[in-house]
Amino acid sequence: IALVNIVAGKKVAEELLQNNASPEAIARETLKLLEPGKSLKVRQDLSCIKVLLGAPGASPRAAAIVAEELTRTCP
Repeated sequence: IALVNIVAGKKVAEELLQNNASPEAIARETLKLLEPGKSLKVRQDLSCIKVLLGAPGASPRAAAIVAEELTRTCP
């Protein structure tokens, strides 16, 4: 499952799961990414996702939020 699709709320990357992940399907999707229009669209979408994710250090920020919430609920 492509995390970028979940964050974006739309299909940015093709998800080739289980039997759909054949060499032919992977090659077909890779060739699509080499098309200038498709490549530009994917790069733009990935740039938006980068903004949505925020600055580096998400794990420590998330841990701090969880720790803060736990101290509120557990005296």
